[in-house]
Amino acid sequence: MSLIIKKASSFSTEEQTQMGIVGIPANWPIESYLYVDTVPSGFELVTNEEFQALKDNNQAAYDAWVQAFRPIINIPPPAPTSVLVIENVPFAKPDYRTKRNATSSWITCSENSTTTSDFQLTAEFYISGGQILVKNAKEGDYISAEVYDVDQVIPSPYRSALCEAWPSVAKYVVKQWLLPSIDGYGYDRSTIDTYPLNAKLTAGLYLRVNYHATSDSGNRKMAVNYFLTKKLV
Repeated sequence: MSLIIKKASSFSTEEQTQMGIVGIPANWPIESYLYVDTVPSGFELVTNEEFQALKDNNQAAYDAWVQAFRPIINIPPPAPTSVLVIENVPFAKPDYRTKRNATSSWITCSENSTTTSDFQLTAEFYISGGQILVKNAKEGDYISAEVYDVDQVIPSPYRSALCEAWPSVAKYVVKQWLLPSIDGYGYDRSTIDTYPLNAKLTAGLYLRVNYHATSDSGNRKMAVNYFLTKKLV
């Protein structure tokens, strides 16, 4: 079995900074896929044995790099009493960090149209939902939401296997009605919560929300908050 891999050295310093991998061993394989019939730019073709050997030869340097991100936890000495029990395990393993984010601004959604809001992921994140803020929603308005490959970051040989209908990677909200605003005016919100499901998303993909407005007169406005988490190791 053969694989195509993309090492850390294939990414520029700016890309490594955006992905949060500055200092990782240069030969560490950041991405790996089963070889189909082409080798995209920046990737290398290796056998499964060569891939394992590459990881084995760089494992110590990689572990040292990961260790630098782990916080030092100082356990206080036990109190001088037999009743007190000291918990030696942290409440939660510090392997993830909350990174909630939002679209840069509110957008206007015209009547009788579909308006798209895109949010680009600058690094690998996990998503567990989000919150849609809406102004002046009308009866019959609804939203759909999906992960979208706007910049074609997924290599063409893998699109059919990884995507539902490329460039749409996965549509996680097919249709969700919006609560109409009172008398057609005012604000409301709609929450999408998939927790404990956290979807792992590759850097460069986009989170897309489409606002589908009826023909009822009047512009609507929309903004989106995203529930994101970043893995530290």
